[in-house]
Amino acid sequence: MTVSVEGGAVPRERSGGEPIQDWMIAVIAGVAGVLLLAIVVLALCCFKRRKKARGGNVSVEAAKSSFLRLAI
Repeated sequence: MTVSVEGGAVPRERSGGEPIQDWMIAVIAGVAGVLLLAIVVLALCCFKRRKKARGGNVSVEAAKSSFLRLAI
């Protein structure tokens, strides 16, 4: 069984001029990373605020004692 695939056109240089430089890719990646980090921090802040509003703040001693009861 032989599979034959015809090749498409070879991509040429953009008509606008120069191709994307390495520093441009680094800037885009950096901005995307900062944006992702900001979204994660914002989501964590919203989650913490919502948890505090529901009264989910449990003391450490109560959490330890309940863990020990489960472990026994």
